[in-house]
Amino acid sequence: MGSACDQEDAQQRIPFIISGLQAPGIRKVLKRSRYKRRHAIYLEYVDAETLAKGFVGKQNDIADFLHLAKAISTALSEVHKNNIIHKDVSPSNILINLQNRSATLID
Repeated sequence: MGSACDQEDAQQRIPFIISGLQAPGIRKVLKRSRYKRRHAIYLEYVDAETLAKGFVGKQNDIADFLHLAKAISTALSEVHKNNIIHKDVSPSNILINLQNRSATLID
């Protein structure tokens, strides 16, 4: 288990690592700063709900599913092309908008 300093260092590196990714389906870093002597990052707002909640109680067609699956795999492919490993790809870390069939990888 890492020390508090190791964890803080990792938190500082994450926005730097993802700030260069400007691909569809990846939430963008808008700004990095410090607030009350702590590091802060400002992330793009995405008007969507998590994949974990997005399909609950809804009957969607296969076309919706395939569009979202393609969007998710394209975003993940971009992350991997940049030698980044997400480490927590889960329905809670994917935002979806069923109206425009978009998906965004977060966290």
